Amino acid sequence: TGTAEISSEDDTPEQKAARFARVLASDILIYNKDLIAEARIDGNLSEVMNQEIQKSYDLWKSRFPEESESNPDIFSEALNQYLADGEKVFRSQDYS
Repeated sequence: TGTAEISSEDDTPEQKAARFARVLASDILIYNKDLIAEARIDGNLSEVMNQEIQKSYDLWKSRFPEESESNPDIFSEALNQYLADGEKVFRSQDYS
């Protein structure tokens, strides 16, 4: 019987881009947990975290330029999953 192996070698570039976006979003959450919680309550999460998110987006885009052009929602979906607890707060068009 087969077991799922965690192997990044066989992943598509899109899967790798999504994984890296989740890592970046997770790191933002880990290092800014209290600030993010407060901003979510205040309803200004994207404004408060904009500088940190832009740095992470720039790094993600530099590693995955093709995916950032063809499927920019990969990054915003990771942000929504980790920082906004699943809410649709972040949109791909918010980043350049």
